[in-house]
Amino acid sequence: MIYQPIQSSGDFRNRIFFGSSKESVHLDFKAQLNNEDPPKIAIDIAAFANTLGGTLLIGVSEKTENGVTTAGGFASGLELLNYETQLKVASIIKLAKTAHRSMVRKTGNCSNLCGGE
Repeated sequence: MIYQPIQSSGDFRNRIFFGSSKESVHLDFKAQLNNEDPPKIAIDIAAFANTLGGTLLIGVSEKTENGVTTAGGFASGLELLNYETQLKVASIIKLAKTAHRSMVRKTGNCSNLCGGE
């Protein structure tokens, strides 16, 4: 099955169920962005780029039971669109692109349909 990204609030409502939607190679949850997070999130984004895409949901907490991580719910006290968050996301995207380019240089190819960017 080809991965279909979550692109709208409708997609979110129809496909993300708290307590049962599992993290996967195409889906990751982050309750919030901290100063230490950009390198970790860049790795997630680079991994998405190498597995035909993925969705990183910022503002959704994780719940782990028996080694399985699912969407726990909306994170509390979060302002997703504040300026600091926008800067962190821009930084993460830049790190992810750098990590992806490095992977392409090392392996000589790109398993994603990115054109090797």
